[in-house]
Amino acid sequence: MFGNFSLASFEVAQNASFSSKGTYFLTVDTNGLYKVTIEADGFITKSFDVFVNCTSSNCIVEKRVILSPHLLPGQTRLILSWEVAKPSDIDLHVMSIKKSDKSLCRTWYDNTHGCPATTQDRDNAEGGTNGPETVTLQDSAVNSLYTYLIAIEDFNFENSGLDLLSSGAGISLTNELNTVEHKMVATVVNMTNDYYLFGCVNVQENGEFTYTPAPDGTFFNGEEDSDWLAMYTAHC
Repeated sequence: MFGNFSLASFEVAQNASFSSKGTYFLTVDTNGLYKVTIEADGFITKSFDVFVNCTSSNCIVEKRVILSPHLLPGQTRLILSWEVAKPSDIDLHVMSIKKSDKSLCRTWYDNTHGCPATTQDRDNAEGGTNGPETVTLQDSAVNSLYTYLIAIEDFNFENSGLDLLSSGAGISLTNELNTVEHKMVATVVNMTNDYYLFGCVNVQENGEFTYTPAPDGTFFNGEEDSDWLAMYTAHC
């Protein structure tokens, strides 16, 4: 039997060990919101919520979690993940817009190290179960001169975009000071405007960052610089 929701809180596990495959399974007997914290040597500690709302005893709630290795002071990492094998190739695009003159430079799979203090560390074209894509902002003194727009694209536009909409794609922005997560929420997409805008990031010289999310369902034509600038003006 699964109990009703309540405001009471209690600990259900601590010092849990993961399997050699990086999995952990816990049986709970109460519906509700579970707060989880994962720690591992060499990685940034991650805390997140798992919402359980089961109506049968054989219900399984899965949560895929990606940890970032520790970063140097002044670095911030942008992580794209999705939960399923299809689409096989969702690409992360990070557009740097210089605050002084609005000049643009995009970091993506075709330009991994060409923008100031910004690098793409990992490209994934093998499906969401094969891990994330990551871009790192390397130097807060330089990064503070820019606003960064974060968007994703289903490279192959599989199943007319329906796979992207159901992919569970999300981003995580993290450094040694803060972590922010944001899931994609959208119901309609077309090939002409197939870049999904998550939002805008501004980094301060001290390494702190602020994230401004775009409205849910914001798609645009990411092939055009003018459209990136329009997104910047509208949402940053």
